[in-house]
Parts: sequence; structure tokens; C-alpha cells
Amino acid sequence: MPCQTITPEAFTTDPTPNAALLRQTLAYIEANPNDWNQRTYSKCFAKHAARLAGGLPVVGGHGALLLAEDDEPYFEDRDGSRVVQVHARAQRMLGLDDDQAAALFDGIVGLDALREQVADLIAQVPHVTIRIVPEDELTIGEALADGQAPLEVMEWRPGQPTMYHGGERGIAAYRLRAHARVVADRLGLDYIDPIDPAAMERLTRAEVA
Repeated sequence: MPCQTITPEAFTTDPTPNAALLRQTLAYIEANPNDWNQRTYSKCFAKHAARLAGGLPVVGGHGALLLAEDDEPYFEDRDGSRVVQVHARAQRMLGLDDDQAAALFDGIVGLDALREQVADLIAQVPHVTIRIVPEDELTIGEALADGQAPLEVMEWRPGQPTMYHGGERGIAAYRLRAHARVVADRLGLDYIDPIDPAAMERLTRAEVA
């Protein structure tokens, strides 16, 4: 059951996932778990994405409608105001096609599945992020002194070899995100925080230490 009914007017043609907004929405849900419920209009992924993208709710509405912007199709509410459905705005702002929106807005999606879907969507666009080096990619002497696999900055472009731009063996962990943003700016790409909770926890712990 979707958090909003999917209707044809919401669909876009050949969209490109908005990696930054996808990650921002997931980050909000992770930081505010009590404000997330896929089964309710006011707390689902679509509503949070639309709100973070600047959507204005309809006064007195039941949570499924936003005030329409000048550049989008609208319908008139009972009071004559121009409105758009939350899922339509979210789908447009997130750059999703029909199937992607239906899957992401599904009412039975759990947090782990939501992370996987967001990661899969973000992987469709070039970006810079940080990851923990997988064990099967570790080289001799690459592990940290405590035996952990290091964090590293990586440039991701679909269909191309992954490019690496330094990591925890040469850059202090508390400086990695700043370094990754510099790399992203130089390449003209978005920096996207890692989806992996373990990587995010290590980054955050290092930055506040």
C-alpha cells in the first residue's frame, strides 16, 4: 500500500534521481524515526521529501496536498486554491520514474529496505561519497592499527571503474568529509554521505571527538 495513491499525472519522463534530496530525506528519517511512518500521509518518505524541497502544506488539509508551484500541473481544491498531491511533488523533485516512486513510497517498506532503495537510486548518478573498504578489497598493510578497514573517499560514475581520492590511512577521519566535498566541487559532482550506518557512525564519531 503506497503512502499516497500513485496517479498518472505524477509521472515524469526519463527522470534522473536527485541524489542529494534522496540522501537528505533518508537522513531526516534516520534522525527522526518517530516522525516516519510509510502508512501515513504526514510522515512518509514522499511527504518528507516534498517538505524538504520547500513544499507548502494546504492549511486545513489532511496532509496529502501541497500548494502548487507555477511550473507544475495542478488541480483546484474545494476552496479554489491550486494544489498538487504530495506524491506528485515528491516524485518530480526526487527525479523518479513510475516504478521507482511506487517502490520508494510503498507503505510496507522498512528502514533497511529504504536504505537499499535509496542507495540503488543514488548509484544511478555520478557522485562522490565515503565508504568502508570491503574486506575483499583490502591490501596487505591497508588495515588501520586497530584492525578495522579504513574509510575512503570514492568517485562513483555508473558503468565506469571506481576512482579513489584518499582515505583514512592518509587523512584523519574527522577531515574526510571536508576532503570529499573539496573533491566533489573540483569534479563538479554532488558529495553524498554514505548510506552505510557503520560508515556514517564512524565519520560522525570522529568529527565530534
